[in-house]
Amino acid sequence: MTNNKIPQRPESLFPPLLQCDGTPRFLRGEESHLQPLRSFNAPVCTTNSASENDGGDNETEETTLCNVNPISATIQNTSGAFDDISGQIFVTTKRVLFVAKSQGDIAKDFSIDAQCISLHAMMSDPKPSVYCQLA
Repeated sequence: MTNNKIPQRPESLFPPLLQCDGTPRFLRGEESHLQPLRSFNAPVCTTNSASENDGGDNETEETTLCNVNPISATIQNTSGAFDDISGQIFVTTKRVLFVAKSQGDIAKDFSIDAQCISLHAMMSDPKPSVYCQLA
């Protein structure tokens, strides 16, 4: 019998981190391999970057700091227009992951290595927002 239970922490659903050659990565659509996260719905918020596991090497370990579900994201598409997409976002110690709610929007999934984000800001008016500029 297969165990289809969704884990309480999302780390086991993350795609593996690629070997770092020093080049930050921005992966989009199917190449981001985020489909397993589409079924994760439990809220996660960690107040420190230490793992809840056995105290492994935090330099190489990826831990979820926060996830927000649902979230509405405005994403620029390949033609330059902006699309509003529903989904959820995961902020980890290594990257930011956005998973579109609809399987039909899989092309909007993305994974951004943390070092790709050169500027970020938060805004609360007219609605809570986070702005990220990618390097």
